[in-house]
Amino acid sequence: MVRVLSDIGEKAQEIDVAQAEKDLKQAQEAMINPALSIDIAAALIAVQHAEARIEAARRAGAKEE
Repeated sequence: MVRVLSDIGEKAQEIDVAQAEKDLKQAQEAMINPALSIDIAAALIAVQHAEARIEAARRAGAKEE
C-alpha cells in the first residue's frame, strides 16, 4: 500500500524538461551565490523538485521508446 500526500501532481509526459532544467540551474545558482534574502532551505527544495521533475520526464521518455 502506498499513500501519497501532495498539493500538486504532474504527469511525467507533460513536464517541460527545458523549463525544469532552467529552474534547476537557477536554484543551484541561488545556493552557490546566496543573496541575503535567499532562503537556502527553499533553494534546496527547489533543486530537489527540479531534479525530480527531470528524472520523471526522462523515465517516461525511456518507457515510450
